[in-house]
Amino acid sequence: MAITSSGQVSLADIATEFDDTAPYQMSEFYRGGSKVPDVASNNGVPASGQINIAAFYGAQNAVFMAASGGSTSTTGNYTVHTFTSSGTFSVSEAGNQGSSVEYVVVAGGGGGQGKHCLAGGGGGAGGMRTGSTTATATNYTVTVGGGGSANNGNGSSSSALGVSCTGGGRGNGDWRHCGTSGGSGGGGAGGEPNEAGCSTTSGKSGTSGEGNSGGNSSGQGSGYGGAGGGGKGGSGQNATGENGGNGGGSSSTSITGTSVAYAGGGGGCAENGSTNGGEGGGSGGGKGGYYGGQNGQSGSANKGTGGGGGYFDGGAAGGSGIVILRYATS
Repeated sequence: MAITSSGQVSLADIATEFDDTAPYQMSEFYRGGSKVPDVASNNGVPASGQINIAAFYGAQNAVFMAASGGSTSTTGNYTVHTFTSSGTFSVSEAGNQGSSVEYVVVAGGGGGQGKHCLAGGGGGAGGMRTGSTTATATNYTVTVGGGGSANNGNGSSSSALGVSCTGGGRGNGDWRHCGTSGGSGGGGAGGEPNEAGCSTTSGKSGTSGEGNSGGNSSGQGSGYGGAGGGGKGGSGQNATGENGGNGGGSSSTSITGTSVAYAGGGGGCAENGSTNGGEGGGSGGGKGGYYGGQNGQSGSANKGTGGGGGYFDGGAAGGSGIVILRYATS
């Protein structure tokens, strides 16, 4: 607790704040010495030379991190900064109680595929990383990746405090619109032979530590559904016959004080004869469409989810990413 900023201050008050014991000597209380930390709130305290009690107005021993940027909230003794679009995390005071910052970084999800006359694969979720790092008093660029566009778009990467996550891979379509690897990989497509080096039926790989691979289609030729895109919580589900595979599972975090799931994969499209498009991963991954009746559904914004696969350009966009940072303030 800081020393009062006005009125009477005693040497005993200073000693109490800075954990000193009698007998007291003013020379013990130079800023940057053994008792008084060299932080912004103590700038009025001299580091050498003459010293007087009035210099200690507002001085304090325990100084916590202070920062700005994004949308700010609190949970318990933490301050939380949520970035739903790119911005700057500005640390004005690193404090003397440790400078640890917890993070959740989620990249944009890949788009569900719907190119050509086949059941497209679901988009892979954006890569997701959680953990903690240290910060100093400076400005940090925060990048929030966008979701991949419908039918052929990869998600974009997100980054903050030196932590980067890869955008989700798009789902497979025909060989001219091959799926891609990513934070999580896109799901395989049904009904198209493998050509020109593109294994259209095979799910694409995820990035280690960020996500998982997409599922595989049930076969080549007519009558085979598209597979689900990978998610942070698991690989995309393989298609079964004409039915689309479900998107890979999501991963939950309570960094904001409430448990929220992110980075689920998009569902694969169902082939002619089935209306069972794959379900999206648990955080709002897009549901897969089906032939002749429904396009894929888009991934949820700021969840890093994959878009649902479709038919005849009926794939859907992936969801944008998010960055969440928090640190102790008491």
